[in-house]
Amino acid sequence: MQRIFIATVEYIIVFASLYVTSCSYDRVSEALHMAGENRGELEHILEYFEQTGDKEKIAASRFLIGNMPGHKSMRGSYEAYWYDADRILSASGESLSVLDSLENLKAKYDGLIYYDFDLKYISADYLIHDIETAFDQWRNGEWARHLSFDEFCEWLLPYTCSDSQPLMNWRDSISDFAKGYIDHLNECDEYIGNPRAAIVRVNNKLIPMISEQKWIHSGHGYPIYNPSIFVKLPGASCNEYMINGMLIMRSKGIPIGMDYTPQFADRMYGHYWNVYPNLRGRKTMFTSFGVNPDYPHYTHTTFAKIVRQTYSSNNEYLKLLRRHNGDIPHMYDSPFFKDVTDEYQETTDVCVELMKGMRLSSRDAFICVFGDDGWEPVSWGKARFGKVKFLNMGRRTTYLVLGYVGGVLKPVSYPFFLDDFGRVSYIGKEENLGRASFTLYRKYPMFQHVMLVQSSLHGGLIIGADDRSFKNADTVCVFPEWQITSGKVTAKQKYPHRYWRFLSNMGLRSDMAELFFYDNACSRVKISADSDSLSYVIDGDPLTYYSAYLEEPSGVLDTGEPVILDHVSYIRRGDGNAIVPGDLYRVSWWNGKGWTEHCESVANDVELQIEDIPANKLYFVEGLSRGVQNRTFIYEKKVGRVVWR
Repeated sequence: MQRIFIATVEYIIVFASLYVTSCSYDRVSEALHMAGENRGELEHILEYFEQTGDKEKIAASRFLIGNMPGHKSMRGSYEAYWYDADRILSASGESLSVLDSLENLKAKYDGLIYYDFDLKYISADYLIHDIETAFDQWRNGEWARHLSFDEFCEWLLPYTCSDSQPLMNWRDSISDFAKGYIDHLNECDEYIGNPRAAIVRVNNKLIPMISEQKWIHSGHGYPIYNPSIFVKLPGASCNEYMINGMLIMRSKGIPIGMDYTPQFADRMYGHYWNVYPNLRGRKTMFTSFGVNPDYPHYTHTTFAKIVRQTYSSNNEYLKLLRRHNGDIPHMYDSPFFKDVTDEYQETTDVCVELMKGMRLSSRDAFICVFGDDGWEPVSWGKARFGKVKFLNMGRRTTYLVLGYVGGVLKPVSYPFFLDDFGRVSYIGKEENLGRASFTLYRKYPMFQHVMLVQSSLHGGLIIGADDRSFKNADTVCVFPEWQITSGKVTAKQKYPHRYWRFLSNMGLRSDMAELFFYDNACSRVKISADSDSLSYVIDGDPLTYYSAYLEEPSGVLDTGEPVILDHVSYIRRGDGNAIVPGDLYRVSWWNGKGWTEHCESVANDVELQIEDIPANKLYFVEGLSRGVQNRTFIYEKKVGRVVWR
């Protein structure tokens, strides 16, 4: 997830005077005051709708202006940038390397493209036209009739879909883009007024416009909100896909929004997706350019916190910013959000014990999950009498609390696991519980995308022979149908062999990333391959692989001289997070204040033996030789296995 937004400290400058002290606070008056020289434009908007006598349009204009402080838009030479980007993308094909060219192009436009507060420059003509168009979509269109006025204000009315978007007449300019045949859906009676039907038709037009949805987590130039250019990108951040989807669908009067998790609870990164209010009074998720409503999307994932992007601000978050003058750890992209975690899963209002002797310099504390760069805050709570209460937290998740001690943000609780029933169990709180030893086979959990390739991971076998013709070959080992990430298989071999083949069995495809031969002394045997494709199983890269087919045996592995093998270790096609022989790993344990390194070790096989580490702690494994995905875990002695946390 690439976050495209402005620094939190800017908000405190904007919102300091918007601290809500009573129900009668008039945000419109404050917004007019903050508009400065642009006040006349906003007053003209209010006067225009007052003259219409339409109470809902009057309320809508006041809603937009009253919540406008803090909202920003892209300004400057963005159209020229998009033109240059289009030229580069049109000439590049689908290679991800073009994103580097866009990042270089961004440097050319530094200072020419910038973000500024809407209050300062939004025009009356622009906002009046946009409000009138939104009302026409709501009242006279097909897809938003089921919305209440308050829902309309959040799901369809806002004049932009993102604070990184320029102010442009997008409702007009892209209303026909990917429209499909939604105007004819009313020929089917059960599609009349049903936004799901329209979303599916539009999304089915969008999906083939891109080669494949690739989520990019690094910088790749300024965001592009011209859909005809955007679809030429070989990849983008997930929120760019969703924002462009919002623009396209809202331009047709389809009410959709965007939810996001600031940080996954069980893996790296955060994530954005689209959501819409359906006819049954519920919210349904989907992804623009990706999957349609009701198709599973991260259904097996645990979430600590999910929020919905809103146009109106979160007052409690503004109060938190004001108390700390904006100097708090980053959690959300902006103060324009609503906590909707309980719409997705069971949640708990959890009370967490602070470690003894902790004296916080502020009552505010921050609950964290382990993420990209360590402990990532996802929400906040108030400390009182040695405990902190956090509201609406996702279950089945490991957390840690940070707080200000002497003005410095530090861990102030033990890590704890919030289970399926909302019960808290602290990890590592008890001391002197002995030592532990265990085996690691991976440095990161195995997720669904790895499991789903199992259809290509069936069995397989190794045969050995004395000559390259394999006339008198014998089967040395057979790989199991399951244990699909990595493992070891004992070799059954009476005579030494020099030549070897990896074949499929069961008449099915068998993909293998790496093979490692070990002799009777359990020393690795050097291997060469006579074909480029087969060399993938000995190249030391677990992200490349070779596909074997029983009916098409090809390629020969050569150990240089006849050997008798003790075992063959393997890494299946996967995500590259299996333990790789020869790679360096570091394992640490949480001491209550931070990580204590236990060991750095080079793996001799597809497993890593960890010996004599303090028991019943939270552990952390890092692959120092490759990759960025590393994870925390515990060791459950009763079941004899690592459990990822």
